Amino acid sequence: MSTAEDCENHALPPRVRRAAGDGMIHGSTPCQPLFGYGSAREGTINGSTRRIRLRALGFEKWEIDFLGLEALPDSEVLEHLSHRSLRSLRNGAMNGWVRYLLSDKWITQMVLDRMGIPGPKLYGLFHPRFGRTVTGSPLAGAEAFASVVAEDLPADGSPLRLFLKPQCGEQGRGARGWRLTRLQDGGIVVEGRHGTAPLARALEDLSAETPRMGLDSPGRGWIVQRFVEQHPEVMELSPGSVCTVRAVTCLDVEGRPTLQRTTFRVGRHGSETDNVSGGGVGLSVDPATGILGAGRHAAAEGGARVTRHPDSGIPFEGRRLPMWPELRDLCLRVAQVFPEARWVGWDVALSRTGPVVIEGNAFWAGAYMQAHGAGLLDGPNREALAGHGLTFPERVPGLARSLAILLARRLRRRD
Repeated sequence: MSTAEDCENHALPPRVRRAAGDGMIHGSTPCQPLFGYGSAREGTINGSTRRIRLRALGFEKWEIDFLGLEALPDSEVLEHLSHRSLRSLRNGAMNGWVRYLLSDKWITQMVLDRMGIPGPKLYGLFHPRFGRTVTGSPLAGAEAFASVVAEDLPADGSPLRLFLKPQCGEQGRGARGWRLTRLQDGGIVVEGRHGTAPLARALEDLSAETPRMGLDSPGRGWIVQRFVEQHPEVMELSPGSVCTVRAVTCLDVEGRPTLQRTTFRVGRHGSETDNVSGGGVGLSVDPATGILGAGRHAAAEGGARVTRHPDSGIPFEGRRLPMWPELRDLCLRVAQVFPEARWVGWDVALSRTGPVVIEGNAFWAGAYMQAHGAGLLDGPNREALAGHGLTFPERVPGLARSLAILLARRLRRRD
């Protein structure tokens, strides 16, 4: 039987069980260094009893503050999943080995293309030694790169917009936009984050960056896609970066998909990505209607709530995203492409011609999907996950039990 809390059904060490009997942690070392509350000199716990009990459920300090868990009644706390528990579920019972496949954006995009899932035009995987186009031709130098984009590169000198991202990257790190322009002499120049350079020089710089990105091995490189031209209504909100809907889908035991949660991410002016971790804003979205609500900044930036775009001042609340029924249908369709990946966060952009799937994420951020009130374990979602044999805590543990859980967790890390 799988469980979302790694300690609730785990046999505690005998010394911890004995110590938990009177609610105290006995031993030669004070409890403060074990749990991180108070100062080492005091050797006491200065955090509230409530926070200790929430920590025992697996929530980190930043999650407690970001989600406002201290102020919630137990019944609502138990509807939330901690990052610790969510990671265990996604890595095990829900996504299994397929999570590694989804982490490879090159393989994922190739499969989605073959299955007829609309996405950005994919040119290939650039790598200075191992690069390949979608047809299997080499894509390792300027000549090959120019050849693969030639049919889309305007002859009138207007730019072709591309988007490049690391094959196995996360949170938008390393992603960048390029504008390719053909010169009168037939040469190609690239305008990117570091200025303008001939194509050969831009690829040399990209190749030099490859080892730092952890990509210096066979099969690792840069995904080369055509930039998504956003729907005008979305462009109004954030013209610089492609905004995406993060849609969490879940397959039940019969393989039937449901759309559980949706958020909409908008980038900041001057940013090439919409990731909240990179300064973007995550907005609530009604999964049924596509109507936007308030937004949140990243927890690391204070998690402030906003109702307008921080740069343009355009209000978010009450706006309806375009083509929402089509987006919902696409999410339910793509959820069935990888049947062994049962709980996935899909990034979907709204282009001029319709929704397109950017990528699938087995390791999606649960805190931001719960940042606008409802937890991931509210009634219907809990039932869907329980159908896979998962169990969840039925109550918030008391103080003695919480101290024992935290101590056991720390002792396991030290072993």
